[in-house]
Amino acid sequence: MEWSDALSIGIPEIDAQHRVFVGMLDRLRAVSGEPGANRNELRVLLSDLVTYAEHHFVDEEERMVAAGYPGAAAHAAAHDSAARRIHDLLIRDADEVELYRFLSAFLKAWLVNHIMREDKAFGDWLTGATPAERCA
Repeated sequence: MEWSDALSIGIPEIDAQHRVFVGMLDRLRAVSGEPGANRNELRVLLSDLVTYAEHHFVDEEERMVAAGYPGAAAHAAAHDSAARRIHDLLIRDADEVELYRFLSAFLKAWLVNHIMREDKAFGDWLTGATPAERCA
């Protein structure tokens, strides 16, 4: 997964945080694909991702509330759901295959879909842009 301008929501600080997420996912993918990748290293990387996600989610949610964004509560619920799924995987002592599947499927799909739909909706609302204007 690589960062592209298509993932930009038009809020530089949030876009920078999303770039970090993409880099973390790329590192997780690289480690998962290494011969003999061990579960402990995957867990450390996933734990780092969780910590970063918590920081990012709080920052994003605070920005939404401060701006009076009407979708703030639903957005926070989506963040909570993703964080719970990640925490549940860590708590269950999942094996390497399950960790890799989760990392490559859920996180990538969730992150891209979340940015493209929910975060862009906030970016558009905050900047006053319409999706057509953003694509122009």
